[in-house]
Amino acid sequence: MRRIEEHFGLLLTAINDRDQNTSLLLMKEATQSCSELLLWLDCLNSQFPNALANELLIGARASMLESVAYIGLGLGRASISAIRTQIDLILAFTYFCEHPREWELVKTTDSGFKLKSHINQYHIETKPHFHRKLQIVEKSEGNSLSKLYRILSAHVHGQSPLTAPKSGQFVDLLSSDSFLSSLIELQKMVDRCLSNYLSIVYLEMNLSPPLEIENRIKSQLQSKEIKAVFFGD
Repeated sequence: MRRIEEHFGLLLTAINDRDQNTSLLLMKEATQSCSELLLWLDCLNSQFPNALANELLIGARASMLESVAYIGLGLGRASISAIRTQIDLILAFTYFCEHPREWELVKTTDSGFKLKSHINQYHIETKPHFHRKLQIVEKSEGNSLSKLYRILSAHVHGQSPLTAPKSGQFVDLLSSDSFLSSLIELQKMVDRCLSNYLSIVYLEMNLSPPLEIENRIKSQLQSKEIKAVFFGD
């Protein structure tokens, strides 16, 4: 049996042997696939520079950086976890920024973090038109954040033969370029659906999404749907 030093050396060699131009192209595409979320982070930091739970937005930006780097290195499964973390952190921000006591509990005791289902129910209960508006936009998108979260969770938890880790040694951690490209497409879908979700949350708070995102959503909707989502008619 090879020593761990040998296995580690083989892994580093395999990473270094990856075509640099291909890796760079994948990283550029992966960065572009986060474009709307990056707009949202800039928007939220600008509108709420001293927001409660701002650490979650910093973490979300870091998880995008992680995802891009992992894809460049060929570490596909690690990228999946980073993509799901983006959802967890950004949705958590939409809750904790309005709940100082709960956020203090998280910071001081490392407990009290909210599940995605709890946050979603909170928005449904506190924002009268949230659920209906989100349904309209997700129907036009042909995809939903909940569906994507289930897919990502299946891989993170790895509780089926299709999603369980299969690496026998370190070099097996490297994914094929085709698989990495599929993760970029998954990131792009998460980017759009999470952006849609944020748009509805903040429209219900009488705040407009970034103009580029607002125009993109309106381009997907029919006129009566635009009125329902953006004007509440």
